[in-house]
Amino acid sequence: MNLIFSPTIPSVFLDSSRAAKPRKIWHAKVIRRFINLRALAVPIEECAVIVGHTLEDCIHIIEEHNLHEAINTRRHVLIKDVMR
Repeated sequence: MNLIFSPTIPSVFLDSSRAAKPRKIWHAKVIRRFINLRALAVPIEECAVIVGHTLEDCIHIIEEHNLHEAINTRRHVLIKDVMR
C-alpha cells in the first residue's frame, strides 16, 4: 500500500485542442461599428456575424473595454437625433 498520495490529472484537462485560442484583433473602426450596431439594438449574435468575430469575442470586448457606457451614450444620441 502506498502512503503517498499521487494525484492524476484527467486527460480532458491535458487535451491541447481545448487550449485558449488567440483572439482576433479588434480595430478601432470595427469597435465603432460594433458600438453603433448594439446602440441600434441589433442582437449580439447578428453583430458578431456582421463584424466578423465570434460571439465570445464580442462578449469579451464589451467587458474588456467596458463598452456598456459607450453603447448607451450612442443610443441616447441616436434617440435625440430622431426626436428633432
